[in-house]
Amino acid sequence: MAKPKTKGEDVTESTLTRPSDVESTPAGIVKRWLAELNIADETEREWRKECEAIWKKYEAEKARANSFNILWSNTEILSASVYNSTPQPDVRRRFRDADPVGKAVSTIMERALSYEIDDYDFDFEISDVVLDVLLVGRGIPRIKYEPKFVQVEADGVAPALPAGAYREPQPVAAESAPPQEGDGTYERVADQHVPCEHVQWDDFRRGPGKRWNDLPWIAFRHEFTMQMAEEKFGPQIAAALKYTQGKDSERSSDDRQVREIFKVCEVWEIWDKDQRRVLFVSPTYKHQPCLVVPDPLQLKDFWPMPRPAYAVQNSRSFVPTPLYRLYAEQAEELDRISTRINKIVNALKVRGAYASQLKELASVIEADDNVMVPVENSPEIAAMGGLDKGIWLMPIDKLQAALQNLYQARDQVKQAIYEIIGIGDILRGASDPNETASAQRIKSQWGSIRVQKMQRQIQRMVRDLMRLKAEVIAQQFTPEQLSSITNVQLPTAEQKQQAQAAVQQAQTTGQPPPPEVEQALKSPSWDEVMDVMRSDALRSYRVDVETDSTVAETVERDMAGLAEVIGAVGQVLGAVNTGLPVEVAKEVALSIVRRARLGSAVEDALENFEAPPPAEPDAGQQLEVTKQQILDLIKSEGEKQVREKDAVAEHEAGLQQYDQQIQQTLGQVGQAAQVGAQQIAQVDQVAQGSQQILQQLAPVVQQLAQAAASMQQQVASIGETMRAVITAIQSPQGGKA
Repeated sequence: MAKPKTKGEDVTESTLTRPSDVESTPAGIVKRWLAELNIADETEREWRKECEAIWKKYEAEKARANSFNILWSNTEILSASVYNSTPQPDVRRRFRDADPVGKAVSTIMERALSYEIDDYDFDFEISDVVLDVLLVGRGIPRIKYEPKFVQVEADGVAPALPAGAYREPQPVAAESAPPQEGDGTYERVADQHVPCEHVQWDDFRRGPGKRWNDLPWIAFRHEFTMQMAEEKFGPQIAAALKYTQGKDSERSSDDRQVREIFKVCEVWEIWDKDQRRVLFVSPTYKHQPCLVVPDPLQLKDFWPMPRPAYAVQNSRSFVPTPLYRLYAEQAEELDRISTRINKIVNALKVRGAYASQLKELASVIEADDNVMVPVENSPEIAAMGGLDKGIWLMPIDKLQAALQNLYQARDQVKQAIYEIIGIGDILRGASDPNETASAQRIKSQWGSIRVQKMQRQIQRMVRDLMRLKAEVIAQQFTPEQLSSITNVQLPTAEQKQQAQAAVQQAQTTGQPPPPEVEQALKSPSWDEVMDVMRSDALRSYRVDVETDSTVAETVERDMAGLAEVIGAVGQVLGAVNTGLPVEVAKEVALSIVRRARLGSAVEDALENFEAPPPAEPDAGQQLEVTKQQILDLIKSEGEKQVREKDAVAEHEAGLQQYDQQIQQTLGQVGQAAQVGAQQIAQVDQVAQGSQQILQQLAPVVQQLAQAAASMQQQVASIGETMRAVITAIQSPQGGKA
């Protein structure tokens, strides 16, 4: 029987049934979320340890001598194959019909997204995300909304901020009073940006769940300095946080006060989906959350990030699987083989011994080509049976055979790794020169099926990231900011009313209204556009946000598609001469152009297309001129897209060439080792041949020396005889005789 609790005992644990029960006090809120973070940290602890080891291997931080870093090589090839070109936003009307408001919303959002991508280094952030996918198995980007406010002088009541414009609540000292109406200044949104950033793999935590939609919360880790904490949380909370020194703080400065400035504090940014709020919690400050912001971005799905991209699909768990884990054993075997190859190559040297009493033999071995070394102890060499009997060289033929087998084994292991992760010959830039073009094309199409699956993962993640950026732009950006970014000029509701009044006045006087007035009436107003953009439902109904492929397309296919579009539009417009109504031709041509996504400029030209009156004699000629102008516009827009994709294709070809050079370099290293082994064997043969030559030359040299001495004596005797004859001839007695 359980013992009943007395009056003084704590009954809190028995009354806690839900996580929200802990949040009865500010300190309880911190306690609840620190417990959640600890549980999440424990869930993926083993995975993070494994990822730490993988990163060290990739960076070669503790590389073993003679190892083969296949992880770096595979990552470089896959990263260039998965993501190699900046995606372009493609916002269009969902149903591709005549919808002026939907067309205006699509144009504004597409231009705003294009500007936001170019405003910062988008490729750098996505490349880091792709690197995380290839190394640790999960890549995470996120978006941030960064408005800038300025103080504006004004009289009377300050205008309210635009609907949906978010600004984090700024901490205000208790003794300072809020500004009153009529003070003369107010804050206005001066600039707005929605950048995205890469989230480091070990700075992300999540709540329990096996699927992305099941997660109740996510969290991002930050490191705040004292100054950053004061700007974010106010001086009171910033002073209560505890800051620690980084690992390089002691070496950065000897001044203690200077080091204090650069100390950091760990703070977690927690997005609570259940209550749609964002909390900033620090383990060093447990009295209350540092900051609580209710639903800051007003996003439909609340999260400021898309579903992460995973390298290995797993429906059983949300814990990532590193790609390296799939071939770790083969990579270790490759390291062992490479280590043995290098050790054998180091052992392939000309080494030996010689008779100690013949010191000249050491000079014979060290001599250069075509150098003769004098030998003093030739009788001893002759007694030994020649030079080859006094020199013993280390045999290397068995090492050569083992080296050849190791090279073959390494190639087999590398091929097995390529089969596991799906890197074919085409991706590595290696091909058989005897293969036909059709065989190369088939290998290119079917040899990269698994890589294409990873490409689609990255494409989906980038598309979802674009949709989040578009949603923030639609919810937060002001009409003035959108007009400045996109250069789209639309009338306001008041201006449209004035234009309507001007048209009515012109009708009473019998005069046509001005062209700018008619244009204002045809165009949607900013109020109509913003109503659609601010509404999640209306925006989803009217427009669709996509991206073009983040991988370069085939240029020949684009050219063929462009030719088909031009031919189809030309046939439709040419049918007007045979009696096809102009409106029918325009609708058919517009449907073709919208599906081909040739841009709003071509759509505007087709919408303004009109057949000349039948009474005019040159009506057919004018129609042909107008048709040709439209076709030329379609061709120019299409060729522009093809040129852009051609540049991307050239960039991809350069990357493939770079990968091929890497593989060739690795192959040349192995060939150089083989050539070195062959050269060492040749040196051994030359040394043995030199011994035989020296042995054969020794008696010849002695005979030549004796012959030379004999010839010198004979020449001297002949010289004496000749001088005697010459003397006898020159003397008088000799002449008489």
